[in-house]
Amino acid sequence: MGRVARKMPASFLKHPLRIGGVFAVALVAACAGGGTPAPASARYSGLVPGTIGVAVGSRESEVVVTAVRADGAAARAGVRAGDRIRSCNGEAVTSTRQFERMVLDARPGSVVRLEIAGEPEPRTVVLPVEEISTAVRM
Repeated sequence: MGRVARKMPASFLKHPLRIGGVFAVALVAACAGGGTPAPASARYSGLVPGTIGVAVGSRESEVVVTAVRADGAAARAGVRAGDRIRSCNGEAVTSTRQFERMVLDARPGSVVRLEIAGEPEPRTVVLPVEEISTAVRM
């Protein structure tokens, strides 16, 4: 029997917007359907979706970072809970579903460029897309 690898901090399970962390975000976004699909050339067709190590929620019609995985790309780049995501790869971000789809469709190993409205001032971060660690290990 194998065991499931879990690389999510316990803090992801404590907040209702986080709903089980990155895996739940990936699962919800992947199963949600609807919306505008990414062009076939931009979609990732591998078995393991990408992540940048953040959980997001909506607040006052903005997409807001609610949690940052301590060992993830976003944490290494200085992204913090409370940061507001304005755009991803030059496209305005208007909903959590849209943002999650953009990240999930990005190929692990590629990068995403985020425009963030945060404190003390707006900034741009370039983050490597990493594979979500939910695989069963033998």
